Amino acid sequence: MTSMVKSLRTILSLSGKPVFFLQQGDARGSVASALSRNWKGPLFLHWHPLIPNFTQAINWRDIFEELAGLGIPTDFNQGMDARLIDDERAELISRVNMPMIRMAFDYRGIRPWVERAIMKLREHGVRGRRMVFYVLHNYVDDPEDFFERVRDLLDWGAVVYPMRYEPLTTLRKGVYVSPRWTREQLSAVAQARRVLGYGGALPPYKPLVEKFLRARNFDEAFSLRPVGGNWRITDPVIEMALEHEQQESINKNYFPSWRREKDWRKTPQLISSPGR
Repeated sequence: MTSMVKSLRTILSLSGKPVFFLQQGDARGSVASALSRNWKGPLFLHWHPLIPNFTQAINWRDIFEELAGLGIPTDFNQGMDARLIDDERAELISRVNMPMIRMAFDYRGIRPWVERAIMKLREHGVRGRRMVFYVLHNYVDDPEDFFERVRDLLDWGAVVYPMRYEPLTTLRKGVYVSPRWTREQLSAVAQARRVLGYGGALPPYKPLVEKFLRARNFDEAFSLRPVGGNWRITDPVIEMALEHEQQESINKNYFPSWRREKDWRKTPQLISSPGR
């Protein structure tokens, strides 16, 4: 276990985040508890890359139960599978100190399961603004499909993070345009994220939700007609912005103290809970 913690610190010194890898079969008490004795700050968990869907792993209950008992701020960086969020999983997730719950809404076919996941989590006391959904576009979808997914998520009270598809073979970021999209439409999404959103995300503040509900199509929804409102920037949105290199859209005063500290050895002393 000492070597595992040493490896963790090596990763941390390079990335500024404590990252820990879990795998199938890790028993309760064998991973997170040992780590917690050496690291008291936020815990960024990655599931084993060969078994990426944590919510259907054989030991998901053990891991959730342990994290709930530890109370360490935790982020499952690879996200949760919204299709598998039932009452039992929602109840366990609600007990874990997870400032941000990552999920994805990549195609219309999973709409019923996405809605169910949000409603189940809310029934167990999880606020919608803690749920951040990656919404894939510029893939096999079209702008109207993308608009409908964004509209639904905002209407259900979740945070939307548009994620533009980039082929693995691309040599330059932001060049690929799928057959069902145009460069102008992709530019409209990018501009709306900057003007109507925050740090690349579209939070469910009332004027923006109403704008999308009134819109009849993609063009109306992503027009840059100003919307009012004074929405408080929440920690999950700040973290998403930092993680996806949207620093230019963030006031420095919103940076969590542990993110401003460059020396990882000092960060545990700065943290009592995530955020400002």
